[in-house]
Amino acid sequence: METNETSRNPSFYPTRPSTAGLIDLHVMLQHGTFAAWLLLLSPLLVLLEITLSWAACPCADPALCDPIKHIPDFEVFVFHVGRKSWKLYDWSNITTVALFAQYDSELMCFAHSKGARFVLKGDVCITDMVDPDNRTAWITEKVNLAKHQFMDGINLDIEQPIFKGSPQYYALTALVKETTDAFHREIPGSQVTFDVAWSPDCVDLRCYNYSAIASSCDFLFVMSYDEQSQIWTECVAGANAPYNQTQEGYDKFINLDIDPKKLVMGVPWYGYDYTCLELSQDNKCALFKRPFRGAPCSDAAGVQVSYRAIMKQVNGSSSGRLWDDQQKSPFYNYKDKSGSVHQVWYDDPESISLKVAYVKTRGLRGVGMWNGDLLDYSSDPTLSVRSAQIIIIIIIIIIAVSGLGRCTHAVVRGIPDSFSQQALRSRDCGEVDLARAHREHELYVRVLKDKLGLQVLELGADHLMPDCSFVEDVSVILDETALITRPGAPSRRRERDETRRDETRVEAVKKALQELQLNVVEMTDENATLDGGDVLFTGKEFFVGLSKRTNQRGAEILADTFKDYAVSTVPVCDTLHLKSFCSMAGPNLIVIGSSEGAQKALKTMQQMSDHRYDKLTVPDDAAANCIYLNIPSKGHVLLHRAPEEFPESVKVFEKLKDHMLIPVANSELAKVDGALTCCSLLINKRSNE
Repeated sequence: METNETSRNPSFYPTRPSTAGLIDLHVMLQHGTFAAWLLLLSPLLVLLEITLSWAACPCADPALCDPIKHIPDFEVFVFHVGRKSWKLYDWSNITTVALFAQYDSELMCFAHSKGARFVLKGDVCITDMVDPDNRTAWITEKVNLAKHQFMDGINLDIEQPIFKGSPQYYALTALVKETTDAFHREIPGSQVTFDVAWSPDCVDLRCYNYSAIASSCDFLFVMSYDEQSQIWTECVAGANAPYNQTQEGYDKFINLDIDPKKLVMGVPWYGYDYTCLELSQDNKCALFKRPFRGAPCSDAAGVQVSYRAIMKQVNGSSSGRLWDDQQKSPFYNYKDKSGSVHQVWYDDPESISLKVAYVKTRGLRGVGMWNGDLLDYSSDPTLSVRSAQIIIIIIIIIIAVSGLGRCTHAVVRGIPDSFSQQALRSRDCGEVDLARAHREHELYVRVLKDKLGLQVLELGADHLMPDCSFVEDVSVILDETALITRPGAPSRRRERDETRRDETRVEAVKKALQELQLNVVEMTDENATLDGGDVLFTGKEFFVGLSKRTNQRGAEILADTFKDYAVSTVPVCDTLHLKSFCSMAGPNLIVIGSSEGAQKALKTMQQMSDHRYDKLTVPDDAAANCIYLNIPSKGHVLLHRAPEEFPESVKVFEKLKDHMLIPVANSELAKVDGALTCCSLLINKRSNE
């Protein structure tokens, strides 16, 4: 992260030390000056400092000096630049702290106590790194420093201009790979990251090999700020991180075939204060021309201001908080003591929430902040509340990303020969074409496996269990816990019996879940019934349908199993399950049928919930049963019924422009009350490596 002064100085091009400096040093040595000897001794002093740091673990618990090896499912990356405000960070969510200040052993011990990585800053003149021997020496120094300070890796912050095809271009790529290899080899579990500008389009003349760098390191920290560093249009003040421009930057990285899981979105906890040459009636602030790396204007015409300072000023400004709907950013105007007009552009909870929502839709690795020391952690209630709002937004995104729609595995089960004649049905919908049912189910499995890339466990059909393909009803799974239910239909309870004569049929689903190392909990209360088809998880809470198959005691056991989430019951009449007429189509989005019973159930859910949900109403109740997934590199995915089955409902789904829509035929399974969600158990396995 460059400071405003260095990053916007057009003459700031790092070069090798000049020979004049060496001559001066020689002269100084001849005269025996202290400064010369200090220069010679400085490497020894650094080595002494390292040795002293290495001598003993500074933590009260020596185990806290061990490197962090756990790989989080979601990254929350914070830069620390000084002061003791780190003690007030939200450590319940932080996964990495990058040290851009003097080493602090107390901070290292505290970060490790919270399971967070503590990493070095890595910055070096890239021209010096063209020489392989120099690279090796620099990397060795950094690895040793990290070891001796009990740190967990390095954040490479090399923001220098480099032209494609130059020696520096290849040297930078090699430096990232060699640094990553060395750290991973010498410090197990260590993390090597690289800071990049908001777009790969040679921003600030940083024409790097982004694909190769992303492939080499653990992930890229995308600095989605300072986006006015090069202003090519009219010289007017603008947003530090305009919404559309920010989103386009990530699209360009992903279009380079960079895995979204290699991208962490950086958000700014600061803004820019510009002095206006002229302020028009429509709030255009004309700027002094400050060229930067070829561009006629830049944000160097302004001064960086912390969110903490902005919150102290905005309410007393001449304009108060204003909003630019095109850039999706707040700003305000004020006059200084000399009468000059200023315009301040910044980010706040509203603008940050819009940008960070993209983390969800594209499956990015996480979010990060420049920097953790720019918020207000004081006792001032107004300022601290606003700072807390930003933190809460990040937490909400974390919950949303790690919950609804995330999926790595699926469990499915084949259709038995007894399916067409003996499967349960609530009403007569005609004879089942068994061959066609097999084809529909095979296509369904191929979509999960081949199109969406899930790891699919395919269990064999049990011909003594006609309904065994509907695996959803026998288990409810969230995170690492699987509740084996007690289905409402007596014939289906045999699918979970502990003792069966035929060993090929013993607890097939339970065994599969145990093989996935889930925490399996069984519902043993004989007074309880629960079908998975009656359980709707919204990402924030559970709704449980009280139907012919599910009772109040079943809902209570579900609540006891998943204690972190509220559970509300919804009466279900005139249909088999709650999800016979509703499902989730995205975060906060419930798709609901248009029948009277469906709408009545939705009203009940709205009344009982503390959360607000959007709704998507489709003409056909059966079409409201969909499968929503949030797949990395694909974003929102919705499996829905085929257009030949429900053409009018499909037209409604087509309005979801941010979704990948996948139609799936289900006509034969529907004849025995089978819906799309019935045919799979979806599981999100997090990495434990």
